[in-house]
Amino acid sequence: MNSQALPEVEWPEIEISRNDQFRLLDKRAREIESIYKVTWLELADICMTIRDNELWREGGYHSWNSWLLSACPTARSTAYAAINTLKQLSDIPPEDLREIPPGNAHILAGVPKKQRNGKILKAAKSQTPQEFTATVIHEAPAGHIEQKICHKFRMTSSQSKILAAALDVWKMLNDDPNAPAEVALEGIVSDYMMSHQTEYEKKHRDQKSA
Repeated sequence: MNSQALPEVEWPEIEISRNDQFRLLDKRAREIESIYKVTWLELADICMTIRDNELWREGGYHSWNSWLLSACPTARSTAYAAINTLKQLSDIPPEDLREIPPGNAHILAGVPKKQRNGKILKAAKSQTPQEFTATVIHEAPAGHIEQKICHKFRMTSSQSKILAAALDVWKMLNDDPNAPAEVALEGIVSDYMMSHQTEYEKKHRDQKSA
């Protein structure tokens, strides 16, 4: 059987006006903005559900952290941060949380619970992080600014090398080579705490019931 080439189809060029092009792109930009606001919340909820119900076992993983490494290899620290933020904002209704972008949610977590309403909650939904920070400082000056605490460790040279190497590993894995040492150390500590959370809670319950 002789094969015949399919006839070429000439697709007409579709031209749209600059006004229509703007409207299409503007609509999509607003859709992306809306998605961005709820992504952190959805990620935290998914991770917590899989962790708390040990659903990671259904996928053949040996721990929740091993599942997280597989599912979110480049967003693991983002997931940890989202979970921590959501836990601290447990008093905020879900319908309000869905309107707050992750940067502002993190800032809001530093505000005393009794002041997470009214003007501050409204600002968290609409302002940029820089604007929201200014609002929080004005409305709740005693609750937002975290104190800088100096921790002093007298480490051996070998211990210091291990610490420096761990900071470099965290920065590389999180694609943030210029992250301050404090941020990298916080990430490492958060990773450890979250990866052992289920084990810790079980052991804590066992000790209380003993």
